[in-house]
Amino acid sequence: MPTEKPERPALDLERVRGVLDAPEVRSFGGPVVGELSTILRTTVARGSDGEVLVDADGRPLGRRLQHGSVVLDHPTARPRARVAELDREGHLVALVRRDARGAFQAVRLYPASGGSVSLLPGGAWHPLWGTSDRLVGPDASASSEPLTIAEATTWDAISFIPALADPTRLRHGAGSAVLNLIAGLAQEQGSAPLAYRGPYPTEQLFWALVESFRVEGGGGNPVATFTRGAEATFREGRPHVTSLRWIAAPYEQRGLAPGLAVFLREGVEKVIWEERAYRRSELQGLRRREHRVLRVAEPSDLREVRAGGVSPASDPDSGTHLVASLWALDRPLENHFILEADGRVVAGPLPGAAEPVEQAPLGPLWESALGALLPLEATPLLAGAIAHVWSGFRPEWGPVPRDLVVLDGGTLRLSWRLARAYQTVWAATPRPERRKLARELVQDVLGLLGEPVRREAARWLAALPLPVQEAKLADAMAVDREALAARALNPLGQLLAALEAGEAVPAPPGG
Repeated sequence: MPTEKPERPALDLERVRGVLDAPEVRSFGGPVVGELSTILRTTVARGSDGEVLVDADGRPLGRRLQHGSVVLDHPTARPRARVAELDREGHLVALVRRDARGAFQAVRLYPASGGSVSLLPGGAWHPLWGTSDRLVGPDASASSEPLTIAEATTWDAISFIPALADPTRLRHGAGSAVLNLIAGLAQEQGSAPLAYRGPYPTEQLFWALVESFRVEGGGGNPVATFTRGAEATFREGRPHVTSLRWIAAPYEQRGLAPGLAVFLREGVEKVIWEERAYRRSELQGLRRREHRVLRVAEPSDLREVRAGGVSPASDPDSGTHLVASLWALDRPLENHFILEADGRVVAGPLPGAAEPVEQAPLGPLWESALGALLPLEATPLLAGAIAHVWSGFRPEWGPVPRDLVVLDGGTLRLSWRLARAYQTVWAATPRPERRKLARELVQDVLGLLGEPVRREAARWLAALPLPVQEAKLADAMAVDREALAARALNPLGQLLAALEAGEAVPAPPGG
């Protein structure tokens, strides 16, 4: 991936002042925001690229980050205390309310998906870790009902990564925004590498942390180190501490258009479009399975732009470009954006091929195999819950706009794009290699369905009365995973045999 330093436009301090003068910003940020706005009238940018902001007396007031974001600090607090972060386009990313001396009072975050979420210290209690901070909606009053809660943190001296009770209750991207705030503050405070000590050491949390921190330790498999013993940790309600440490390395958010944003660190690392995330498949030397990927553009990708009659915003033949794509069977199935190294859009959203509107059931072979395999793809604590919710789903092939999977009520729909791609690749694959191709398809389908199924299973479990939850969790811990895996072999074998023979994937209507 490209890491070259992007060119940055001149800093527009008048635009920054305009953001701070907005009534809702003044209302939440308090007197310190008004004071900052006044001081900005006589603020100048110094350094080779205007990276340091100082007031009329030469005192540091803020700075520009690598990719053009602006951070403003409390005008008198020492050491420095962040008050606001704006992206390169001048959109507010975070607003910290501080008292006259610079002490943290609250923060409002603005996820790329839109809207805001506020964090208010204290005021809540969790049975596993005790005193908690509250995450609330736009109405951030002291009486606001929390969307969810997090382990209480000393925000002016961050010493660990707190647990978040239920990030699924937040708007898309808000959980990541909280982690990135922690990373940004910890970096400014010079915090030592942090430990996560909450009871939810899941693989999903590991990858969320990797986006805002650099992982240290864990040998050759830090994911396994992080998740080891997760079930007992959660069931016993004790802190989870491993040898892993997390070094703050926050990303910069850059909003390009409503619903479209890029996240930059070592170049562009993530794109959000209409609440869908496209990520690098490899980060910090670690690989993860993704069906929306961000990859280096090939010549064929750029030819597609021209052949589709799309007028690029810049010359797609110059420099290194990135592509946000749907990905399965080890190949791109549809491209959505071409980007420059600094995140600017060259072309997109690109027009995708039309899908048939008809639906077709996955069929008994798929349902039986997936019902046996999906519990093995998740923490044992969710095995029983997954079995319960899976029986209520209607899995099918059908149209999925701009994606490969969607949960629509009780229907789990896989895109016809995937079916068409499998049939095309199967026809071009030599007979001895078709079994391997069949396994790739099953792995892709498990990856696509796993997230929505796990999410619904967790919601179903959380909605049960606490004594019933505890009984379900105890039952799940008693399940013999080896026996579960053995029982999955027969339905998996039948499905693979059918796929190898070119069956079990219907032809999309219309060819």
